Amino acid sequence: MNNSKNAFTLIESLVSVAITAIGFVGVYTLVGTSNTVISNINEYIRTFDVIKATKALDYLQEELAIAQNAEIKMILAMLIESEVQTITLSEATQYFAFEPIQTAYFPEEKIRPRKARMVMVGALLGLISTFFIILVLDFFKIISRRRF
Repeated sequence: MNNSKNAFTLIESLVSVAITAIGFVGVYTLVGTSNTVISNINEYIRTFDVIKATKALDYLQEELAIAQNAEIKMILAMLIESEVQTITLSEATQYFAFEPIQTAYFPEEKIRPRKARMVMVGALLGLISTFFIILVLDFFKIISRRRF
């Protein structure tokens, strides 16, 4: 049975498109787009929740008018209060569903990897680890010679 991969998965395709878009479009377009996407998602969820809360509020008020039992009226009043809180919260806050920790901004200067520093650190770590391995191997040779 051949388990080789013949096609890219959807996620791999989306990641490759996103990486290509970042390189092609640039950071400046992506910063504006990310802020717009967050505000559009917030607005959509806000509108959806307000519509849902308004419908529930209308239904609960109809049921409150019909209800005879005091306990049921109290429960319906608490449910009405929670729906009113949802509507009030949606109108009072700018970010309803998602509040960004930090909004995207344009970098003041380009940030690039410091290749020379990475090569020097890699070479230094390689040299140190090679000396350490040689010392450990030599130590084990000395110990094995003493046993015989």
